[in-house]
Amino acid sequence: MVDAELSKNTIDKYLSDINQYLVYASDEITHESVMAYKNYLIVNYKSSTVNSKIIALNKFFSWSGYNELRVKAVKIQGNTSNDNVLSKSDYFKLLEAAKAKGRWKIYYIMRTLAMTGIRVGELKYFTVEAVKAGAIDIFNKGKIRTIYIGAKVFALLNEYCQINGIEAGIIFVGKNKNSISTKTIWYGIKKIAQDANIPKEKAYPHSFRHLFAKEYIQVTGDISELADMLGHSKIETTWRYTRTSSEDKRSHLDSLHL
Repeated sequence: MVDAELSKNTIDKYLSDINQYLVYASDEITHESVMAYKNYLIVNYKSSTVNSKIIALNKFFSWSGYNELRVKAVKIQGNTSNDNVLSKSDYFKLLEAAKAKGRWKIYYIMRTLAMTGIRVGELKYFTVEAVKAGAIDIFNKGKIRTIYIGAKVFALLNEYCQINGIEAGIIFVGKNKNSISTKTIWYGIKKIAQDANIPKEKAYPHSFRHLFAKEYIQVTGDISELADMLGHSKIETTWRYTRTSSEDKRSHLDSLHL
């Protein structure tokens, strides 16, 4: 697992999933017990969770040399709509609520997430120096991804730095002067969403990445370029980010002049 350059959180999750099976199976580690465990998971968990646990087990069995114990993941019918992501109107409501409450750090963070399409964990790479350079190179999962800083993003972050007297280093810091934690950002967005009367299911950092993808594809129409911007190696992954909501689909149907 370490050789595969997995993060500590991923390794911890794999170990937890493996241990869950071992407790379930007791001393009977056979293909039959794995199948019984799979059925138990199907009854008690969502399909995506079932598959994540099966992936952990299969990796463990391969690593241990017991490939005969591996089982297939469950098939999930693809959802053609993205209903639990922010709409553009939701986004502006969040910004207005943040301004009204004087929550300026989370206001600038939400705008940065939406305007760049970054993962929330990549916010720590946004330093004064990197933003001035116009691009940020990130090495993750064995590949380099470039985050581009456009003029609008530069102006936004430069404004925040000037207001807060930030002349060097990480732009968005927490109480310990290190990069602000994902947990703090998550909590801040949830609190603002409550104030803005936005459903909590839509209020999470990754939702801004989906909003960015939908807006970017409308402007450019270039799925390959969007994949580069998001750091996706498979176009299929990018397509999932550009799916519209059920409400969007109904609206588009109603706008047809037929």
